[in-house]
Amino acid sequence: MKLNGAFHLRFLVSTLMLGALACGGGGGGGGERFIVSGLWSQNGTSTAGTPNPNSGRCSTVASQVGPLGASTINVVRQDGTVTATEVGSGLAFTGTADDSNQSFTLNTTTPICVTSGSCQACTAVGADFLNAAGNTADVNFAFGVTGGGSCPGTCTITFQTTATRS
Repeated sequence: MKLNGAFHLRFLVSTLMLGALACGGGGGGGGERFIVSGLWSQNGTSTAGTPNPNSGRCSTVASQVGPLGASTINVVRQDGTVTATEVGSGLAFTGTADDSNQSFTLNTTTPICVTSGSCQACTAVGADFLNAAGNTADVNFAFGVTGGGSCPGTCTITFQTTATRS
């Protein structure tokens, strides 16, 4: 099944709970200022994400989730701190800018948790925008879910794509 439009985290969590569970995040750092603020339109992917660990459970989840849909994130930089909101869903991120690497990192501010019976799964998203000094960037997204109760486990599903700032 393919994810279209916004991240659809609630759908992602429900899908992951059907077959398995996962966990992840992003990275970042601090030099010469570059422009971060603006609307970043992230391209979708044509293939499913890469599961980690590469187990049968996580591979099944990656296959069920399918390709990452396109999305737009409104990013604002105040000094070294970056905040962002996904357009349409309101999903909030915070992060940092690394001027020396011309990159910035975003992480969801609050995990989204879903409970089904005695199983609870919580999802978080991390994104690294690399080589972002111009109006384009290479982007690594990591969707992670941690399961508890009757469905313990973790995995990460990562996607590599690009984004354009307007």
